[in-house]
Amino acid sequence: MCADGYTGAKCENNCPEGRFGPKCSGKCVDCADRESCNLITGECSKCPPGMMGILCEQSCLAGTWGEGCKETCDCALGHACNNVDGTCECSTGHAGKKCEDECPAGTWGSKCSQKCRACKNNGICSPINGECQCPPGFQGESCQMRCSVGQWGTDCMNNCTCASDRKQCDPVNGHCQCASGLQGNLCQDYCELGFWGPDCINQCKCKSLSSTCSATTGECTCKPGYFGEVCDKICPEGQFGDYCKQSCGECDEGMICDPVVGCCLEGESFCGIARAEFVKASRGGVAWWPFLLLAFTVILFAFGFVAYYRSKWLKEKDPDLPTVTFHPEHQGFAVDEPDHNEFNNPLYNRKSVVDGGPAKTEKDLEALKLGPRVNLRPQNEYESLDQFQDIPSTSSATSECRQPLLSSDERRPASGDSEENHDYEVPDYKRKSQESDDRPGNLYS
Repeated sequence: MCADGYTGAKCENNCPEGRFGPKCSGKCVDCADRESCNLITGECSKCPPGMMGILCEQSCLAGTWGEGCKETCDCALGHACNNVDGTCECSTGHAGKKCEDECPAGTWGSKCSQKCRACKNNGICSPINGECQCPPGFQGESCQMRCSVGQWGTDCMNNCTCASDRKQCDPVNGHCQCASGLQGNLCQDYCELGFWGPDCINQCKCKSLSSTCSATTGECTCKPGYFGEVCDKICPEGQFGDYCKQSCGECDEGMICDPVVGCCLEGESFCGIARAEFVKASRGGVAWWPFLLLAFTVILFAFGFVAYYRSKWLKEKDPDLPTVTFHPEHQGFAVDEPDHNEFNNPLYNRKSVVDGGPAKTEKDLEALKLGPRVNLRPQNEYESLDQFQDIPSTSSATSECRQPLLSSDERRPASGDSEENHDYEVPDYKRKSQESDDRPGNLYS
């Protein structure tokens, strides 16, 4: 008896091509490149593309392909590929080299080879089964029907829950509302002029002068003499009536073609009124805006003008003035030790003594007038300010004798002080004669 894979009287021959095993009873599968299988086990040394296993009896696993199933599929959205050459095998409703595209509109099925039926009301054909997918509020094979009363939503699967039986359920979103042209909790009121639709929520676009608006549909019905979608145009010359369908022809002498009634006597109460009002309304809508712009500009300029002068007035009202300190008493002041840092400005504050009485402060600054710049240091260095006196008043009641704050001896500088000329702005004083006595007098006017 011959060993597996061999045959012959003396077992000198291999099994014929395509056979293996004991007495060459096994049949080999198709191996790659037409190679024979193993004489003993029947295994292929190399499987054909797309096959795997000891006997090459299995196809490549999903997602792999090629010789030895070593290649990976490159298809979009997880689509499978051919286990031999790797070609993407698109599922129903997809197309493209890698199955990355849905079927174009109007087609469906494998490789998008089928044509869709016509879908209505914005229905969409399913690329998988070809059925019309209806938007909310519609139903039917072609989406040709609205939802029945009391139903709404996708495929009309939802039931309405309106509190009043007078209100209708919106078939798209389920909102409860009155029928078109009505409003109110019980839908008992008609729409006001200029509004239309369910619950009267829409505003009419019609020109109120020349048309009426349907409370149900919102459509404009033009009055005689007007036309256009919103009735915003008047009949051309020579035409009149409903939607300008009639012709005036040649009117008699003294008559004009009115866009409303046709030929009429010029000057009659109704003749030519429609065209005049139309022209006036057209011009009025255009002519007002320049005046509004001008008024706005004037107001803006006025605000700026007031703000500028108010700021200027506040600055002039509160100027930054230097502060001058006046000390009415000089206790402990030594003649030989003068305070060089002290300066009394008579223009801002001054003290006067009347008949030996208490000192008082005079603040009437406006009464003071500045005169020319003078040198307060007289040629006689011991000459004092009490030598200056204004013109006395003629009335004895108003004449006051004002004592100087310091005596003439106290006002003399110390012997060690330097003599420097100091110029100050002083009131217009009138100097007394040097020969007069040292009696007290008015120092200031």
